Amino acid sequence: MSPQIWIFLGSGLRHTYRIYDSTNTTGASMHDPGAAHSGGSCQASFSYDNGETWIVVQSWEGNCLRVRKGQEGQLTNSYDMDQSYSFDIPTSLPGADVVIFAWTWLNSSGNREFYMSCSPVQLIAAKSLTKIPSGYPMYIANLQENPETPDSQHPIWSRCYVPQNVWIRYPPRYKGINPPIVADLLPDNSQIRYLDLGDDGGLCGSDNKERVRALALQSN
Repeated sequence: MSPQIWIFLGSGLRHTYRIYDSTNTTGASMHDPGAAHSGGSCQASFSYDNGETWIVVQSWEGNCLRVRKGQEGQLTNSYDMDQSYSFDIPTSLPGADVVIFAWTWLNSSGNREFYMSCSPVQLIAAKSLTKIPSGYPMYIANLQENPETPDSQHPIWSRCYVPQNVWIRYPPRYKGINPPIVADLLPDNSQIRYLDLGDDGGLCGSDNKERVRALALQSN
């Protein structure tokens, strides 16, 4: 079992988290080339009920993870060495001794996957937790083994799918409390394109219990 690392966050303050692709005796590090999968889009979310529900605080639309400078829009596994991502913790969120922080990533190129990393945190705020807050649900996709699976067999999995070589812009219902951080426009010779996801009626959100069950199955 990995050790739990408790992080203390303050409501209304700016928080920065850093992504590494390995941890060893010399500390966390990034390798280049690695597995940047041409970037993609990411979200930062909180859960007050041990992962039953999620609230998206921040979305990064495009170039997340960051690829090496100058390779934006290209099919590449080269990372930018700076994988620091900052966001404001909204004052609307109540404080709690145990909150789960999640970082999720929908990669652009490579296998269709859904990356998720979690950590327990303590959130310090002016108002205490009296009930589980609600907000923008997490967008969950690419958990099916094959997007061509007939809808009759997997009516949700086959519709919550992000195609190859795109940077997605999340539907409004999933964008998060803070305005999304959008990457620069792609160059004219780009091998990647932006894809604006249409409204799915909540089908692909973490407030859909079928999606949460699918997420649990994939993490076991």
